[in-house]
Amino acid sequence: MNPNIRKILSRLRNPTVILSIASNLISLGLLLGYKLNEGLIMSAVTIICSILITLGILSNPDKVDADDETQIDTKDRQE
Repeated sequence: MNPNIRKILSRLRNPTVILSIASNLISLGLLLGYKLNEGLIMSAVTIICSILITLGILSNPDKVDADDETQIDTKDRQE
């Protein structure tokens, strides 16, 4: 698999990225004139992410992935 695609897919396992994408899509929809209930959509996305985290499908955002050299080690953040 292409290393760039692998990096993108690993980032999509982070709930923060999913919530950010959902937020941007809502903003785009509102900009284009669609009538959206932002609070309801974000609540639904948050609940879905929480369920996927509980099931272990999404990763813990504090966990450092060995393949992603751009992440900061959690030990460095605590010091």
